[in-house]
Amino acid sequence: LDIGCNIGLISLVCAKLYPQAIIHSFDACSWCIACLRQSCLENNIENIIPHHTCVTASSEEYISFSHEHTGPSCFVRSSLTDETLHPYSGYDTKNIHIKDVLADKDDIPFMKMDIEGGEWEIFDYLYENDLDFFKKPQKVHIEVHGHAGEEFTKKINKLKSSFSKESCIVH
Repeated sequence: LDIGCNIGLISLVCAKLYPQAIIHSFDACSWCIACLRQSCLENNIENIIPHHTCVTASSEEYISFSHEHTGPSCFVRSSLTDETLHPYSGYDTKNIHIKDVLADKDDIPFMKMDIEGGEWEIFDYLYENDLDFFKKPQKVHIEVHGHAGEEFTKKINKLKSSFSKESCIVH
């Protein structure tokens, strides 16, 4: 699973290293997904399934904001407006709940999550609702966002304690 795949560099490397694997790559930015699809075509990669969608732990509709055609994006609840996040441009993005992403996946050799702040919402949902999830990924790489301080340190410690030390990389 590559949640927040951007243009799919991690997905592409995994696809080449593990041609027997099926890689599901998710990103809210249509331009990034188009780049990933083009890279798959040019490199004859057939084991990546790109998903133009936000992965969330919420049933709320989301709007994705990003600098136009740059790739990195963040997901914000639709109650925020374009004016709130100027100079970013906003566009409606379909979202899929993390429980639906994981529904038919019993074996997850590797999961990368970099969703510009949304990882905490997903992690908290999984921690409270699906403790079996923490036994599934063999390796996990999560980029976390937040501010240094006591609350952030508690979250990092909770995250690290949820996975085995050998399987989890947090940066």
